[in-house]
Amino acid sequence: MGLTDSIKSMFIGLFVAVLVAVVTLFILSNTVKSTLLSPEFYETQFEKANIYSKIQDALVDLLASSLTSQTGSAHGSSPIPGTTLTEQQIKTELRAAFTRDWVKTEINRLVKGFFAYLNGQTNQFSLSVSVKSRLVTAATSVLSKQYPELPSTLVKEQVETVLLKDIPEPLDLANLLGMQSLNSQLTSARDAVQTFRSVSGLFPIIIILLVVLIFILIRDVGQTAKTIGIPLFLSAIPSVILTYLAPTILTSLISSLLPGIIGTQGAQQTDQLGTLVSDLSKFFEPVVQDLGVQYVYLTIISVILIGIGYLLPMMGKKKETKGKKDDSEEKTDEEEEVEEEDEEETDEEDEEVEQKEKKKNGKKKSK
Repeated sequence: MGLTDSIKSMFIGLFVAVLVAVVTLFILSNTVKSTLLSPEFYETQFEKANIYSKIQDALVDLLASSLTSQTGSAHGSSPIPGTTLTEQQIKTELRAAFTRDWVKTEINRLVKGFFAYLNGQTNQFSLSVSVKSRLVTAATSVLSKQYPELPSTLVKEQVETVLLKDIPEPLDLANLLGMQSLNSQLTSARDAVQTFRSVSGLFPIIIILLVVLIFILIRDVGQTAKTIGIPLFLSAIPSVILTYLAPTILTSLISSLLPGIIGTQGAQQTDQLGTLVSDLSKFFEPVVQDLGVQYVYLTIISVILIGIGYLLPMMGKKKETKGKKDDSEEKTDEEEEVEEEDEEETDEEDEEVEQKEKKKNGKKKSK
């Protein structure tokens, strides 16, 4: 092997290695875009994990706590001064006002708005929800039951102007949850997502360019297909196996990380920790499944490329053999034609000789 061939082989190996890496990044980026950066993914997973009901419970507790702090909770057993209402009664009315369907609608709206902002479709995102009107309805309902002799309009007016006058409309969940730096964090996240989408959009172009460069160096379709197909197959098979083992690996990983995140006291609560690990594993399971499906597609494509790499030379040999056979048959036909022409020429020469002899004999007889 000469120096030129060595350099060519080195570049082919380099391009193939880069191609495998870029294909892997392309698959990962497709999975991220179709799952983690898709609002539909979260809607489906929230429904499966019963997240809407859990958020409803948390919202009712939060609003009940906020209502208590607004009215003063140190007045006997009732969180509202001058009434005999219990906290459970207040939560029941709040639950009737803030239904699961309403929570689902609002959460989906926030999720879609969040990803519209991340994807550059809108220029602003606000983590705010209109709750005051429903809160007024709930408070009016519960107080009207406590004071049936009072007109509902008067009760509602008192609720709006006294009881809930300090409740903002809309309610900024970021401030309520102590996330004052949310806007700056969202800006950083948006920049990161935009960069990710821009870079991942270049992957198909890079893949095509690398394939073209490899073909130019090899100058053979079959050999190019085999050179690309075998490394892709070798990278796809372990990845397919890994994605099927991923749920177990993911559960173990989350189990090992959570104690360090939630602290020693939380880690001791074995049942809660186990439930949390299970929920997180199920939540991200479709991400792994999507990744596995794409690697199966890659395996099929690589097998097709390898098949082409082996079939094309065989077809070429068959054509070459057939061509040689046709050439030999043509040569045989030509030889037969030459022989026939020689025979015809021989016959003509014989006839001429006979005619000459006849003439010669005729002259003798005449003498």
